[in-house]
Amino acid sequence: MQRPILALLFIAAAIGRLSAQGADVIVVGAGPGGLATALEAATGGARVTVIDVASVFGGHAVVSEGGLSFAGTPLQREPVPPR
Repeated sequence: MQRPILALLFIAAAIGRLSAQGADVIVVGAGPGGLATALEAATGGARVTVIDVASVFGGHAVVSEGGLSFAGTPLQREPVPPR
């Protein structure tokens, strides 16, 4: 079997076991978005379980070399002086 199919089978089996154990929220993917989602759900009182197919949490942020992109920051809203 190919890796994506194995990953889907793993995730489906894990969700079935975890929901039977009483998780209110199961987050699939431990990248920045998944971890932020898990934090918000837990802050709201949910019992949260995070699963990921990788052995290291962080998703693509692990290999990003620290680069971040932001839109609409105060600095970006400042007018550009004429040249």
